[in-house]
Amino acid sequence: MVNDMFGGELAFLDAASRARKENLPIISVSSSSFEDVKGALYLIEAIHKMKETKILNIGTSRESEDHSHWWRRDSTGYLKMLKDIFGAEVMTMGPERLNNCYEGVDERYAKEIAKKWTDEAIKVVEPGNKEILDAAKMYLSINELMEETKADAVTIDCLTLVYGKKIQAYPCLAYFQLNNDGSTGVCEADLNATVTQLLIRYLTDRPGFVSDPVIDTKNNQIIYAHCMAPTKIFGKNTPSAKYPVSPLYYKIPC
Repeated sequence: MVNDMFGGELAFLDAASRARKENLPIISVSSSSFEDVKGALYLIEAIHKMKETKILNIGTSRESEDHSHWWRRDSTGYLKMLKDIFGAEVMTMGPERLNNCYEGVDERYAKEIAKKWTDEAIKVVEPGNKEILDAAKMYLSINELMEETKADAVTIDCLTLVYGKKIQAYPCLAYFQLNNDGSTGVCEADLNATVTQLLIRYLTDRPGFVSDPVIDTKNNQIIYAHCMAPTKIFGKNTPSAKYPVSPLYYKIPC
């Protein structure tokens, strides 16, 4: 509902008040800039995109002590709530299909991706060539599985699966590339973060990132350490920020 400024204020205010009291799904805009109307339309578009969204969740762990992912304690209730509020569908599967994709990857293509990552990096800090190649194979595997399931986002219970030797590589660099591609990859089977990151992408056409904030009062810093971040932070068609191939650490002065 858009107000024609200096012409419709009384009717607009009355209608907006009534809509609020009746809890009607109306967005009200009264602005001298038509860009604000476009912004409201983006909100409506994001709502409809969420209703059509499919999230691929790969993992088998349901340990109640895993405080990072409380939704596992009542996964049925959580998924129903997600469907009721956003309309999003979550497809949960074990790692077997992902491993099948991984085994079938064309290693020549994976080597091209690994080379691109290292060539564009400021520096390779920790991983060896094999580890980077394995990450590139994981990226291609996840891409194939997302295309197969028509998923809009993926999140993987990476720690449980890697520690349990149920997948062959961490998906961190895969998420880095997926988010640069304009898709959505989120760490540790964290559905809350996945939904949030999808909403931000639908609203702004920009990626998000997941991290554990480390507070350093001596140096007056917050260090975003673990898990990962994209480098095309303003969207897939924008320049890439410089990065090292390593555990990603971003230091921002407080």
